[in-house]
Amino acid sequence: AQFAIANVLARITQMRPSTNFETVQITAQRHNDDWYVDTYGQSSDPEQSLQARNRLARAAYPWGPVGIAPDASDPMYSETDQTFTLAEAHETAADGTVITKLYLSGSWPVNLFTGAPPTVGRQGTTSSTGGSILGSNRSYYIAVVALDAFGAPSAPSTLCEVVVTNASTANTITVPILGWPDGAAGYICYVGNSPQLLTEHASNAASTPTSITITSYLDRGKGIPDPEFDRMRVKVKRVAHSGVWGQPVDAVAAGTLTIDGAGWTVNEWAGYDVSLLGKAAGGDMAVLNYSVVSNTATVLTVTLNGAPSSATVRVSPISAALVAE
Repeated sequence: AQFAIANVLARITQMRPSTNFETVQITAQRHNDDWYVDTYGQSSDPEQSLQARNRLARAAYPWGPVGIAPDASDPMYSETDQTFTLAEAHETAADGTVITKLYLSGSWPVNLFTGAPPTVGRQGTTSSTGGSILGSNRSYYIAVVALDAFGAPSAPSTLCEVVVTNASTANTITVPILGWPDGAAGYICYVGNSPQLLTEHASNAASTPTSITITSYLDRGKGIPDPEFDRMRVKVKRVAHSGVWGQPVDAVAAGTLTIDGAGWTVNEWAGYDVSLLGKAAGGDMAVLNYSVVSNTATVLTVTLNGAPSSATVRVSPISAALVAE
C-alpha cells in the first residue's frame, strides 16, 4: 500500500465523490473495537496502555527485520527485499497432541536515543553516473542518525527529498549535512521511496562528513529508529495458498523437484513460478521461488540450481498478482 499503510482499522467519517464518481475522497479516523466494550477504561488493557510514545500522532513505522533475503535470481522478489526469519517446531503435549510453534527473528526496532539529530538539507542532489539507482522522476527520502562514541544512535533527522529526473539507471543521490550534534562520532543513513518506509543504506561509526552519497538502492533492510515504536505483536492466520496447485515434494536434485504421482501433462507448468510454502522442522524457512522451465509427469525443472527438500510448493502464473501472499 502507499506509504506502507495497510490493514489499518478505521471508521469512515466522510466520502466526497467527484463529478460522475470518477474519484472519491475518503476521510477516516483510526478505530479500535476495544473502545466500545463495557470494560474499556476499567481494567488494564494492553492494547490501550503505554501510550506515552504517541507524541507524533502517527502509527509506528513498518518493521525492518533484516533476517533473510531472497536469492539473486528470485522471479518474484528483489534480492534486497529482506524479511524476518521463520522456523517451525513441533512438541508433544502431555495428552499426546502435537503443539506447533513458530519462531520469528530479526533485527529489533530501536526506540531509545542518546541526543539531538544531525541537521540535513531539505533537498538533496543527484548525479546520473557512478551508481545504480533508478531515475525517471522517482522520489527518494533520506534521514540521518548520528552515532556517539559508543555507537548509540540519536533521533532521526528531518527528511531530505531527492527527485531523480534523469532516466539513467546509474544514478546516485546525495544528502547535505548542515551540522552534527555535540558528541557525534559517526552516522547511519536511511533511504526509501516512501517517507514511511526508510531502510539503512550506509553507515560509518567514525565519520561525520558534510554530505553522504548513496550509490545503490535496497528495497527493504534494517528499519529506521522510531520513537513511536512501543511493542511488537505477531498475528498468525491460517490461510489457503493462492496457487493453482500445491503438494509436498518427494525428491530434490540440482534444478529439479519431484512430486510422485502428480500426473501432469508435459510442459503444463512451463512459464509458471513455483514457491516454497513450508518445510519440516529443523532450521529457518528460506525465501525460495523458482521459474519453471519445463516439466514431465512428475518432475519440475526450474531455473535455479538446488531446491528446498521436504517442502510444500505452489505453482502460480507469472502474470498473476496473487503470487505475493
